[in-house]
Amino acid sequence: MARSDAAHTSIAPFDGRRRIADAITEDLRGQIVSGAIPHGARLPAERDLAERYRVSGPTVREALQGLNALGS
Repeated sequence: MARSDAAHTSIAPFDGRRRIADAITEDLRGQIVSGAIPHGARLPAERDLAERYRVSGPTVREALQGLNALGS
């Protein structure tokens, strides 16, 4: 079953100055701060985040480690 593009999250294009994992970290943190993802709620599974952001599992893991380091 194909997923619609609406299920994908758009982040700023890679510009060479910022790594993709950092952009995902910032996006997830922004969603937590804005309340789109309730503080303390479980995040989607790594596989689901990888599909949503159209990246690999290791990139998502790196982003989640960055989020954890920020204390979000």
